[in-house]
Amino acid sequence: MKNQFILSVEHASNFIPEEYLPLFQGADELLSGHRGYDIGIKRTAETIASFFSLTVVTGEHSRLLVDLNRSPQNRNVFSEFTRKLKRSEKETLLNKFHSPYRTDLENRIGNLLEAGDFVYHISFHSFTPVLNGKERKNDIGILYDPSRDKEKAFSQHLKQELLKVNKGLAIRFNYPYQGVSDGMVTHFRKVFAAHQYAGIELEINQKNFTQLLKENELVKNLLETFRNVLSFYQKD
Repeated sequence: MKNQFILSVEHASNFIPEEYLPLFQGADELLSGHRGYDIGIKRTAETIASFFSLTVVTGEHSRLLVDLNRSPQNRNVFSEFTRKLKRSEKETLLNKFHSPYRTDLENRIGNLLEAGDFVYHISFHSFTPVLNGKERKNDIGILYDPSRDKEKAFSQHLKQELLKVNKGLAIRFNYPYQGVSDGMVTHFRKVFAAHQYAGIELEINQKNFTQLLKENELVKNLLETFRNVLSFYQKD
């Protein structure tokens, strides 16, 4: 059995398709901020994926249209801009944007599992440094399900390797969100068994994206860390 890796970025874009722009009149500031998308994270994940020849799947529209990281039953799958739509219009959003993304990612993971290998799925996110007046001081959050042994072991190993590269990084487990909260990896834990799949959410504080990507110290840290982690998990 080999370990395979796939990356995803559910909140990669703040794009609103033209036919839905009337719903978002006056919302430019929200769309360009942390509610519109996960600032800085798409290029970070794509840089890592390109460097290590990994597959990365990215969302192509704003979560304010429909949130790919929420289950269809979750009230927050729709924002205040789309929650007011008719049921049929919401179904259209789910069928046009939400379901195809999840199905594509599920199929990609399934294809990797066909050979009997194990898949580590890392879902990349970023979070705002201040939410509701409360400062979040950690640089990185590693989210996982404590009941799944491989997720726990991988998360601990990832933290150890990050701190080897930069001992000054502030890293917390299951923060700023719980690893078992509704999300993409939570969904796939119901689809794929623990002996097949491990879903990890990597949350990066957006304060780390004030520099250009090519000069970003944290991105350099992540590249070195992933080189160490992948060499360990992909060894024969």
